[in-house]
Amino acid sequence: MILERAIIAGYGRHVAPENKPAYAYNAHMTAPDFRPMTEADLPALLPLMQEFYLDQHMHFDRETAATRVKQLVNNPELGRAMLIFVGGKLGGYVVLTFCLSLEYGRFGLLDELYILPAFQRQGIGHAVIAQAEAICREEKMTALRLEVGYENPEAQVLYIHAGFKPDPRHIMTKWVKA
Repeated sequence: MILERAIIAGYGRHVAPENKPAYAYNAHMTAPDFRPMTEADLPALLPLMQEFYLDQHMHFDRETAATRVKQLVNNPELGRAMLIFVGGKLGGYVVLTFCLSLEYGRFGLLDELYILPAFQRQGIGHAVIAQAEAICREEKMTALRLEVGYENPEAQVLYIHAGFKPDPRHIMTKWVKA
């Protein structure tokens, strides 16, 4: 119901000329630059992660986040973590992890995407998705998957407009201790 109201309200609607991708059509948008993260980026990244987790009502543990980011940036076979710059300013971050499924083969999981509020609703999300798709193609992956909160209709509409479809099955989680 929330998603239906968001679509009716026009959230995420981008109408582009035929010769331009939807994410590029915004007269005021500066195309984002993506820079692979390194451990040296942790001081800039961790506050963004904390904002994202707070916004999504998720628990944030700084040490755990730092450990996992280090693991990812030091093992490129696990995925990609990138900072997003817009007009030379830090505008957010994106984390794409690599997974394997017997059903799908190798696929990318758009694990985290956070764009600072000052840069939202400018087409940057579409550019990030296009970048993630390009990486998946480069890595010979069959799909790009993601999770999005039920309470986040704006993001749901962005993803639907970018070609994502709700999975016909529920994704369920059971936490296990190592």
